[in-house]
Amino acid sequence: MDAQFSMDKEKLAFYALEEGEVDYSHIFSKPDKRVVNVLSTSKSVDEVMNIIPTTL
Repeated sequence: MDAQFSMDKEKLAFYALEEGEVDYSHIFSKPDKRVVNVLSTSKSVDEVMNIIPTTL
């Protein structure tokens, strides 16, 4: 982990290391409606993991 701050360049504490992980280069000003729906209606973490969208 490397949690440094920079005004000039993005510096993440953790980087996408696992296969299939994505670091989106833009900021989402509003949350994805599908993700909000899954998080709002799921009864457990296991349920979320089974139905959460894999792309935005």
